[in-house]
Amino acid sequence: MQFKSIDSKMKEIYFNPTTVEEKTETVEFNKTFWNTMNVVAYQNMAIQQVRFA
Repeated sequence: MQFKSIDSKMKEIYFNPTTVEEKTETVEFNKTFWNTMNVVAYQNMAIQQVRFA
């Protein structure tokens, strides 16, 4: 990322495009993270249902 000064109040940002490569560790982490979030959400829903029962 490069900054080019236009004037004292404004700057333009230039992005250098790069290819994004997913690592297998990142993909596995994302799967386990969202699975954990789903489990927590189901537990919260169950607790709410018990409270209102």
